[in-house]
Amino acid sequence: MKELTLEEIQQESFKILLVIKQICEENNFKYFLQYGTLLGAIRHNGFIPWDDDIDLMMPRDDYEKFIEYFYNNREKYAPLEIFNFRYNRDYIYPITRISNKEFKADYDNTKDYGLGTFVDIYPYDGYKKSHFIQNFKINYNHHFIYQIGLFEMVPVNGFIKTLLKKRMFKKSRKADINKVLRKQEKLAKKLDYKKCEFVANQNWDPEPFKREWIDELITHEFNGELFPIPKMYDELLTCFYGDYMKLPPENERVGHHYYKIYKK
Repeated sequence: MKELTLEEIQQESFKILLVIKQICEENNFKYFLQYGTLLGAIRHNGFIPWDDDIDLMMPRDDYEKFIEYFYNNREKYAPLEIFNFRYNRDYIYPITRISNKEFKADYDNTKDYGLGTFVDIYPYDGYKKSHFIQNFKINYNHHFIYQIGLFEMVPVNGFIKTLLKKRMFKKSRKADINKVLRKQEKLAKKLDYKKCEFVANQNWDPEPFKREWIDELITHEFNGELFPIPKMYDELLTCFYGDYMKLPPENERVGHHYYKIYKK
């Protein structure tokens, strides 16, 4: 199989993004660029040159509608397919991915579940700092889910951290990933985002941010096309990245995923 270059991975992922854009516009599903993709749009008008994926975010209501719509119309969008724990028993993440099965992703130290080139779609739900027990459970599950998907434990520094991680990793060997993912989503959906000052990607990366930052959307260029982004993107990007317009040192300009993608 032919290995794709970083530029080819970006191009193929962008093709998937255009399909998602069409679906959302035709069905009035709210979505916007998020995380590194939003940063790339603002700083580069496209991909961060060394980035290797696309991140989108949706409010929980539209996220659920999108999943149902895509699954019910999956034959129409072939060779694209939806990865979500509800439909893919072996899928190992609590977010949704739209993937092209004409390609094969080969992850380092991660279980294979049939992924090709892909776009990540994250839901956001309500978040309250005062819900200590729920927040603890969500954070714990986040780390536990990550361990389940690994073949080998990733080393950490420090005796206590290593001991705790070894215990979690050992426990993860016997876990039913689908059961854990369902448990995590049930927790994530407990708080209605419409009634909360703060929201978060509770399924996977529970870093809270103000709901008002994403309530109103505008359009911005990304790779030659216009996509929705939060009007208050400066507040959002500052929350996640600090001085986001400053380029990192050259030795840190690398992709944050560890995989290769091949054309079948």
